[in-house]
Amino acid sequence: PTRERRRYDVPGALLATAGSTGVIYGLSLIPAKGWGGLLWAAIGLGLLAGFVVVESRSASPLVPLDIFRQRAVSVANLASLIVPGLVGAAVLLLSLFLQGVQERSVLEAGLAFLPVGLAVMILGPISAAVANRFGPKIVCIGGAALVTAGMLLLSRITPTASYFEYLLPGLVVTGFGFTAFFATSAMCATAGIPEHQQGLAGGLLNTSVQFGTALWIAVMLTIGQSYANKHQAAGAAAQTDGYAWAFTIGGIVGLATAV
Repeated sequence: PTRERRRYDVPGALLATAGSTGVIYGLSLIPAKGWGGLLWAAIGLGLLAGFVVVESRSASPLVPLDIFRQRAVSVANLASLIVPGLVGAAVLLLSLFLQGVQERSVLEAGLAFLPVGLAVMILGPISAAVANRFGPKIVCIGGAALVTAGMLLLSRITPTASYFEYLLPGLVVTGFGFTAFFATSAMCATAGIPEHQQGLAGGLLNTSVQFGTALWIAVMLTIGQSYANKHQAAGAAAQTDGYAWAFTIGGIVGLATAV
C-alpha cells in the first residue's frame, strides 16, 4: 500500500520560534530600552497569536489545539510555565546577589546552591512514593506551594544577609518544592490522555518548562534591574531591594499558581 506523505507545519514552527524569542528578548530589553523592549515583546505576542491562528487552520498542525480541551493538559502546562521558571530565575538572581552584592567567589556562589541538589536527591524518591499513594495532583500542588514559600523566604535578603539565616532556608524549601512539582507534573499532564497523544502531551510539557524558565528569568531580572535603576544612588542596597522585590512578585505568582 502507498504510504501517505507526511506534511510538516513549517509556518507554525517559525511563528512559535520567532514569537517566543521576541517576547523573551523584548522583556530582557525593558530595563535598558524601555518602550523599545515593550515593542519587541508586543511583536512576539503578535507572532504567537498568529501561531494559534495557523494551528487552528492547519491540516497537519504542529500542536493540535484540541488537546488543550483536556483540563489536565491545560492546567499542567500553565503551572509548568510558571513554577520551574520561578526556580530558575531565583538561582540566577541569587548568583548575581552573591557575586555582585556580597562579592563572593564563583566557587562560594556555586557551593551555596548545593542544598538544592541535596533536596532533589532526598525528596525525589519520596515524592514519587507519595504520588503513587495519594495521587500526583496533591504532591504537585504541594510543590508549587513550597516554591511560593521559598520565594517569600528569599525576599528577606539584605546586602549583609547571613547565608545560613536568610538564604539557606529559602533554598532548601524551594528545592523541596521544585522536586515535588517536577516529579509529578508529567504524571498530571499525561493522566487520562489517549496513548496516541502521550508524546504530544510530554513534548508540550517540556516546551512549557523551557519557555517558562526563559520567560521568568527575563521577567524577574527586569523587575530587579528596573527597581535598581530607579534608586541608583543607594548602590548595593538598591540592587538587593530590586532582587527582594522580584522574589516577592515571584512568591505572589507562585501562590496564585498553587491555588
